[in-house]
Amino acid sequence: MQEKYKAFIDGTDLQHHVESDGFGVVVYPSVDALAEHIAHDTAGCGIAEIEIRFVRWAREPIAKYK
Repeated sequence: MQEKYKAFIDGTDLQHHVESDGFGVVVYPSVDALAEHIAHDTAGCGIAEIEIRFVRWAREPIAKYK
């Protein structure tokens, strides 16, 4: 498992949903993947490149799934 991942997120999700949305947000591995799966035009909200960094396991997974 890598310690850091580059990912992409809809700009509106970044600005308004990451901190306060109880349902979470979707991150994508590339700009093209995001564009394929988002139903709306991202020209108005933009696309943000983000970094996901592993810190620790908050709850360890079952050994067979590691």
